Amino acid sequence: MYADPIRVEAWEPVEVGRADDDAPGWRWCTDPRGKEGWMPHAWVDESGCARRGYDARELTVAVDDLLTALEEHEGWRWCQARDGQTGWVPAAHLATTAMVELCDRWLESWTGGESERLLSFFAEDATYRDPAHPGGLQGHAELGPYFSALLQHNPDWTWRRVEFIPTGTGFTLKWRATIPVGESVLHEEGLDIVEVRDGKITRNEVYFDRAALLRLMRGAG
Repeated sequence: MYADPIRVEAWEPVEVGRADDDAPGWRWCTDPRGKEGWMPHAWVDESGCARRGYDARELTVAVDDLLTALEEHEGWRWCQARDGQTGWVPAAHLATTAMVELCDRWLESWTGGESERLLSFFAEDATYRDPAHPGGLQGHAELGPYFSALLQHNPDWTWRRVEFIPTGTGFTLKWRATIPVGESVLHEEGLDIVEVRDGKITRNEVYFDRAALLRLMRGAG
C-alpha cells in the first residue's frame, strides 16, 4: 500500500512503465505531479492519456467488514466501506455475502440433532473427512448415518465462525466449538476446508486435535 499514490483525471497525460509480473494488465505509471502507482493499462490510450479518472489508493479493511464492490478489474475491486471510504481491495480477499451466510447457516445446522437439515447442505456426491474418518465418506448414503449418530450424541454442541477465508472454489474456515461432555464443557478450535458447487457443499475436510475430547469422553464413560 502506498501513502500517496497516482491519481489522474480523464485525459491527463500518464507516463507508462513496467508491467506487473503477476498481473500483466497493470502498469507502473506516473502522473503529471510525479505520483506513482499501478494503473490498468487498458485505461491509458495510445497517446499516453488516461481514458478515465483513476485513483490507485487501496482500502484498509478487516475481517468481517461489510463492503460494497463498485467495479472490478484484473483481480481487484473498487469498494466502498460503511464509513464512505473507497479504495481497491484484492478480489481474492473478499467473501460474497451469500457464501458467508451459507457458512453460518451450515454451522448452525450442526446443533439441535437434526441430521437431515445438516445433510441438506451437502451435494449428493459430496466427500467428507474428519479425524474419525480420515479415509473419508462419500455421498448421502454414507454421510447420512454418520451425521445422524454424531448429532444424536451431541445435540447441544455449538460451532462458531472465527475466521473466513474465501477460495476459488469455496472457503477455508477457522471455527470455535463448545462441546458438552458429561459434566464438563470443552472449548475446541479447528479448521475446515469447504468446496461449494451450485450452493451445495461438495467437499468438507475437518481438522482439529481431538485428544482432549477423547480424554473427556473416556472420563465421562
